[in-house]
Amino acid sequence: MGYRLYADNRGVPGGVVIVYLSDDDVVGRVERDEEKGIVLRVPEILSEGTLVGEEEALEAIMKADVAVLYGKRIVELAVEKGLVAKDSILWVNGLPHVQVFKFPY
Repeated sequence: MGYRLYADNRGVPGGVVIVYLSDDDVVGRVERDEEKGIVLRVPEILSEGTLVGEEEALEAIMKADVAVLYGKRIVELAVEKGLVAKDSILWVNGLPHVQVFKFPY
């Protein structure tokens, strides 16, 4: 199993690059947490993305200005590589999600 990668910079000011990455098996999944009032949708457009391996996924995260991650494997990989803090992960019915923003100094 790989990861689905979709990169987008349409309509984003300043040429900001946004990448969406998910575990291949969670594309299109919708999870709800009624108690927290959260609905988490893994975008269907990821199915149009490229199937990539671990190295390509990490490279995409490193090059992106914003990285949006869905799924246990990709989120755990980002944590292992020090790109994401465990306490920043949003869990909705067993589906982890995190967003990484890079700000220029």
